[in-house]
Amino acid sequence: MARKGRTGGVNKSEAIRQLLQEQPDIGATKAIQILGNKGIDVKQSLFYGIKADLAAKGSRPAPVKSAPKTSGDEQSRPQPVAIAAKAPDANGQFGLADIQAVVQAAKHAGGVDQLIEILQAMKGL
Repeated sequence: MARKGRTGGVNKSEAIRQLLQEQPDIGATKAIQILGNKGIDVKQSLFYGIKADLAAKGSRPAPVKSAPKTSGDEQSRPQPVAIAAKAPDANGQFGLADIQAVVQAAKHAGGVDQLIEILQAMKGL
């Protein structure tokens, strides 16, 4: 736990932050001189530490916000996929487009086994 500061004392770190906010390109010696004129004794290492912390905070990416939670009903229900219903060619073969449509349907259903279950259920209707 942090130690309580003296009453009436100046927060050196806050003074450095304010000075860096006013003059972002200021060097350590100039900052120490300005703060010294105000009666604030600051070491060079403290100045560089505060300056590095501020630079690190500025370069951090914004936190990623997660999507709002929805009811499980919406997430578990698959969305419909458009599948081109087409009869086999004259020679009884399906084309590449037909195979690609079935692959897409299988991916959407969660796998070939799930697609077969769906098709069997549809066959029973």
